[in-house]
Amino acid sequence: MKILVTGGTGNVGRRLVERLATRPGVSVRVLTRDPSRAAFGPGVDVVRGDLADLDGLAAVLEGVDRLFLFPLAYPSGPSQSLDEYVVTSAVPELAAKAGVQRVVLLSSNAVMYGRDPHHQQAEAAVEESGLDFTLLRPGEFAMNKVLAWGGSIRSEGVVRSGFPDVKGVPIHEADVAAVAEVALVEDGHAGARFELTGAEVLTEREQVAAIAAGAGREIRFEVLTPDQARQDWIKQGIMPELVDEIMDHYRHFTDNPPRATDTVAETTGVRARTLEEWAADHAADFR
Repeated sequence: MKILVTGGTGNVGRRLVERLATRPGVSVRVLTRDPSRAAFGPGVDVVRGDLADLDGLAAVLEGVDRLFLFPLAYPSGPSQSLDEYVVTSAVPELAAKAGVQRVVLLSSNAVMYGRDPHHQQAEAAVEESGLDFTLLRPGEFAMNKVLAWGGSIRSEGVVRSGFPDVKGVPIHEADVAAVAEVALVEDGHAGARFELTGAEVLTEREQVAAIAAGAGREIRFEVLTPDQARQDWIKQGIMPELVDEIMDHYRHFTDNPPRATDTVAETTGVRARTLEEWAADHAADFR
């Protein structure tokens, strides 16, 4: 069985490749723009390429049985607009023509609330391709905490938030990879739409406390107004359009608190990791 992993040098993709590489009877091919970042063992076939280059992708898909699809091809240079992101909706049809039998799509639970047209488009393309498919719909990634809070924790030992009591269920990227592995290799998941969350529903205050415990350091928590929080994100270099999406996310979950699902445990047989466990794995990112 040959599996092509796109986004193989990303947070989920790298974990997935490492898991698949230990599976007997599975050969792994990784598509990446920069093979020097791959650094996988000798048994992993690393191929330079880009999902937006459909002509080149056709050759990469030769001999592939199953596909893990990270559906957004981001611009190779700095982007100031989400409109510049390319949704690779032509890939599932191309994969089907190449003889691929199964695709596992890394989507987002935002599609369940009608708030993510990029992933909605990708899901539609997968569903219409004729391939056996599984849709992974994770909620917030715990890794987002490194992007949002890592800098201020490292430099000042503080997190500033305009939404201290908004609840979230951050998921460890390793748990998403574990579900993806099962969906790719094992049978019985065709047509499944898996909503994936972490183990615990936590307010932002509680999330900071969990990270402090896991990372083994003291972290202060300071409350901002929502407008102050927006300006703070923009000062960090986050594009305004993406900041507006983040603000919309917070407003949504203020009125619609999330719930924790048991999908990780039901699919893999192992419970989802806690945020404190994730922080222990990423302690260096907060020091």
